[in-house]
Amino acid sequence: MCCMALSFGACQDIVTYNVNYDDEIASSAAPVIDAVYDSKDRDKLLPITDGNLEQMIVLDGSNFKPCEESDVQ
Repeated sequence: MCCMALSFGACQDIVTYNVNYDDEIASSAAPVIDAVYDSKDRDKLLPITDGNLEQMIVLDGSNFKPCEESDVQ
């Protein structure tokens, strides 16, 4: 009985984190990819349909999270 009381007492320390937090990048739908380009194709002239495992690509579409230079390694 004592152990049961202690275990229920531990559940009283629930903390709500980030109440009403909005990072202003939330979306209401999935990303849409219109085309995939090789990263060397700066003018986006030739979309690719296949590639290599280590190939760098550029996605063209909508509803993506804003990308910052610090996100790119």
